[in-house]
Amino acid sequence: MTNSINTPERRQSERLRVNLPVSFEQFYGLKTKQASLTRDISTSGLRMNVDGYFPLNTQFSFNLDLPEIQKKINGIIQITWAQRISYSDRYQMGLKFCGMLPEEKNVLKDYLCKIKSRISS
Repeated sequence: MTNSINTPERRQSERLRVNLPVSFEQFYGLKTKQASLTRDISTSGLRMNVDGYFPLNTQFSFNLDLPEIQKKINGIIQITWAQRISYSDRYQMGLKFCGMLPEEKNVLKDYLCKIKSRISS
């Protein structure tokens, strides 16, 4: 698989452009709690915009709202990349899921399959 600039795709799973409410809090150091919307999401991670910079590999506890099925999932996410948004103090971050219960992984997988089939129709 290749991306739009013909370089090999490194993602483990396909991302869907879905805006879901997510709140997160840093594990170590300052207990910074924030809320955002996902820009895209897959079974292995998500992308979102945040206020301020966090170093690579920073871990957060997260709570992801799946409003269409009235469920929330939570676990641990870790920053894999971060990029400052031009003319802003905000950053766009890519994060991988690194700690979720198997039941919650299944809920997310089923939810994304439903979204994908709806988008494809």
